[in-house]
Amino acid sequence: MKKLAIIPILFFCFTSCVSRVVDWHDVTIPSFVYDYRELNEEIGWQFNHNELRLEYVTPWESRKVVATLGLLKEKYATPESREAHRKLSNKHGDCEYNYKYRYEHSLNLFVDYDRPTAYSEDFVEIRISSNSDYDQSHLAGSSLADITTFVGYSYKEFIDSGYTFVNEWLYGTPLYHCKEIHKMVNELTIADLTLLASHTFSNIKVPSYPQNKFDFALIFNIAPTLSQQHTLEIVFVSDEGEEFRFEVDVDFAATEE
Repeated sequence: MKKLAIIPILFFCFTSCVSRVVDWHDVTIPSFVYDYRELNEEIGWQFNHNELRLEYVTPWESRKVVATLGLLKEKYATPESREAHRKLSNKHGDCEYNYKYRYEHSLNLFVDYDRPTAYSEDFVEIRISSNSDYDQSHLAGSSLADITTFVGYSYKEFIDSGYTFVNEWLYGTPLYHCKEIHKMVNELTIADLTLLASHTFSNIKVPSYPQNKFDFALIFNIAPTLSQQHTLEIVFVSDEGEEFRFEVDVDFAATEE
């Protein structure tokens, strides 16, 4: 019993020492989106054969941040990237979030704040086609937008709502205030493709739900009936007229390993 009595004393001493070292204080975050990243061409697309789903996956370490709030002394927090963040925040009306988070100075981290990341480009259109015949109605070079569904996530509605919108579709867990965009590619609007979220699922811990999911995906609603091997051309057109072009080789006949 005497040995057991020592444990609380040691625990008290340990927590007391830690409390002296840890330097917590509140920091006001003026904008909800912390980082903006580019749509990197070098990031690979992954094809899920079982669900005919082409996923755009972005590992955290592969992000190319071009604009940041820069409160954590990140290596990419330059005067230029902070100014770029200011301009993007003004563009999206993301200037009055003003939420307080606990910040630990010596460890240089926030508590319960995962630094939401969005794409720096807003898009007006997504085009998709193949170099091979897909079916009788979609021959080589023709648009596949009418048989392809886009799935992505946007912060636009949360910011436009005055930071009140909460999407609880994922097992009752708020999805970082994202709105799910689930539409046919040929029905997408500019609003749907504004403030697309990046690395949405990185820290959500839900039982049986896979982590590190795609940023967005293209789902083919029907399988090809002619050629099974395709080089798909996917083009994202930004609101400034810039085109982000991808060529992705897909073998629809292949099976998952």
